[in-house]
Amino acid sequence: MGLARILEKQGDEMKEKVAKILNDSVKPILANHNGDIRLLNVDNNVVEVQMLGACSGCASASDTLQEIVLVEIQKEVPEIKEVVMTTVISDDLLDLARNILNGKKELKR
Repeated sequence: MGLARILEKQGDEMKEKVAKILNDSVKPILANHNGDIRLLNVDNNVVEVQMLGACSGCASASDTLQEIVLVEIQKEVPEIKEVVMTTVISDDLLDLARNILNGKKELKR
């Protein structure tokens, strides 16, 4: 097995560990506040997530990442150094914005 494949396998294993931590530990905490989190990527010891539900627009989302998400992950995967939030805009929201700008009021489905 080549070095690239070994590193890829280690990356996959780390991503699986992080996903399990998010599902088992973090999501229940966020659900108490009508929020959720989606794992997007793990690369170079940095976890990339998307905050969902009430967490997506919350002013405290960056604090939540540092004080809850990163802490919970580092308990089991200490090599993770950072958690970053990526904002993704849904196609429905983009369509709604376009309709408003074009003077239409309904959301296309």
